[in-house]
Formats: sequence, structure tokens, C-alpha cells
Amino acid sequence: MKSIPARAARASISALLDLAEAGESTLIIRNSKPAAMIGPVPSRENSYAFDPEEVRWYRVHGARHKIGFLGAANAAFLALPRDRRARVLDDLAAVAIGGPVLVLPASS
Repeated sequence: MKSIPARAARASISALLDLAEAGESTLIIRNSKPAAMIGPVPSRENSYAFDPEEVRWYRVHGARHKIGFLGAANAAFLALPRDRRARVLDDLAAVAIGGPVLVLPASS
């Protein structure tokens, strides 16, 4: 798996999405810590099963698309301090160019 700093990821999001479509995952590092991962979407038979009613959607002021958090991911998001939540939403909104972003809980 490739890793890349957040600033470089922001500058090369199209290339990272191309890699994800080709099956390669990329770990995004912020402040010397893993912050996110961009990777291929699971095939339909292995896709995440979730109830759309479980998704908590957020709108970011000035952003075109919504950001959704599912289950435990939303609980972890809400546990963050308010200013940190605002930064997370802003960062995700910067990535949500082609459509809404859905954040899934980490698999155990």
C-alpha cells in the first residue's frame, strides 16, 4: 500500500482515484499519523450491507455535496470536539467533488 501526505493527496486526487479504480489503496498521512484511506470500492457481492436510514448526513457550508457517516463512524465523529468536527467536514468536502462522501466504520 502506498502512503502520501495530505497536502500531496489534495493536489493529486484524480491520480489517487485512478489508482483506486485499478485496485490499489493509498493511505493519507496528516501530522505524521494515518488520517484516511482511498481504495477500491468492494464488489457488489462483498459490499457493505447497511440500512440507508442509519446514515447521518451533514452539509458543509459552501460545499456542493453532503458528507455521510454510518453507525460507529458517526459516533466517533460526534465524540470529536466541535472545531475538529468542522475541520473533518471541510477536509471531506474538499474531496467530495464527484458526489457525496460516505464514511464507513472501520471493520474489526
